[in-house]
Amino acid sequence: MIGRFFGLPVGILATAMLAPLSCAFFLDEQDALIGFLIAMLIAAFYAVIVLLALQNKNDNIGRKGRGAVFLRLAAFWFSLPIFAAIPFVMSGEMDVASAYFEAISGFTTTGASVLDDPDRSARSILLWRAVLQWLGGLSSLIIIAAFLLPLKLIEMGEGTPVLPNKGDTSISLEHITLMLLVPYGGLTLVCFMALLASNLSAFHALCMSLSLISTGGFISSDTLEPNLFGRIIMMLFMLLGAVNFSYLCAISRGNFRLSRTASELRLLLCLWLFAALLLSVSFYDNGTGGWMESAGAGLFAAASLLSTTAMTSFDVGADYSVPVPLLLLLPVMGGCCFSTAGGIKLARILLVTRHSWRELEKLIHPSSVVPVRGDIDARGMRTIWAYFGAFFVCLGIGASLLSFSGVPFLPALTSAVGALSNAGAMLHYLDPAALGGHSYDDVGLLGKGALIFLMVAGRVEILLLLGLFLPAYWRT
Repeated sequence: MIGRFFGLPVGILATAMLAPLSCAFFLDEQDALIGFLIAMLIAAFYAVIVLLALQNKNDNIGRKGRGAVFLRLAAFWFSLPIFAAIPFVMSGEMDVASAYFEAISGFTTTGASVLDDPDRSARSILLWRAVLQWLGGLSSLIIIAAFLLPLKLIEMGEGTPVLPNKGDTSISLEHITLMLLVPYGGLTLVCFMALLASNLSAFHALCMSLSLISTGGFISSDTLEPNLFGRIIMMLFMLLGAVNFSYLCAISRGNFRLSRTASELRLLLCLWLFAALLLSVSFYDNGTGGWMESAGAGLFAAASLLSTTAMTSFDVGADYSVPVPLLLLLPVMGGCCFSTAGGIKLARILLVTRHSWRELEKLIHPSSVVPVRGDIDARGMRTIWAYFGAFFVCLGIGASLLSFSGVPFLPALTSAVGALSNAGAMLHYLDPAALGGHSYDDVGLLGKGALIFLMVAGRVEILLLLGLFLPAYWRT
């Protein structure tokens, strides 16, 4: 189990480098070609050594030990991007700190980039960033299905996925991976074909499809101008990336009876339409276009922020800066549980709302007996409230560290929200006057370190990561 957990992912990463390696070869990008060759050899050598060294090791903990899962998941999200960052450094595109930041951002599907102008970078590097996002989105789904939900490390209430394994830890990782890979890869292929049918080239359609389904946020060019059909496809697949993936798995098996467990899906759609209405009115009042243009930009921006993809509408002729309250609120709420989206997740918001409403009813009628649907036990609610507290404490500390590193307050707060919600590209929705020319490339080592921790915390579950800092964890 240990060998498969630490060796096999690196081997998969080395295999995935074949795509950008081929791109660098055919486009004659010599520096990138050498960088990918070196990175692939290092990753493949490490994977083979680990798998050979640990192939006969008896692991009695497996996926049943909560403490071991804490440490392994944290090590997985922090260590794998080290190998993913090697091509960025060896190709001469970035320094070590920026390369690790870019790899973490891609693998956690955050989308915060130190590349201010992607058009000046090698296309193989841009393709590698998109592949990283796709792999990160798939990895997050596998980890939730194989570890977090069966071990009850997260509480989701009605949003708990109805997967075939039903929380059985005896189901192999290979089976879970295959079960998720088929619909995940199928949606990616459909998105690629649809974007190819619009006005995007094959390269940009591939990169964007890998980013959209994983709600990553990296774009392959600042000069992209997709037509109306292309923008509709992008908006649709951003929303699909924010949907509970168990719904998509059930639909792929022919099960359309989701009415009892689709409350968070209905909430997602309602929030999207309501936020789109507010944004459309705001864009129209700012005079950035007519009603049709403002409505289209509002729908796109609402889907982009709520799904934590945070891609812009690609309308370079208009300034669609989002009001700060909506800019900060939508990514924090995030998408559905068991999705590639970040944020607090709508299932938790539903549970907290129901719990608060029930407590108010008890305050008014202390002796009343009210039937409860879709609720969880008191221990689960305490976990969710602790999650909310940890989320905002980490947000405050992260924004403070960014301010100490010299970032202005509003960009610091926006960057911290984006990192913790895995929506780093939302910085582009900030008013240029308030942004003040700030970019992730300008952030110092202290700020980059804070953002890296926030990105991993947002992806791996905050309480799980913070638990590693407790002395009680290491005593046991």
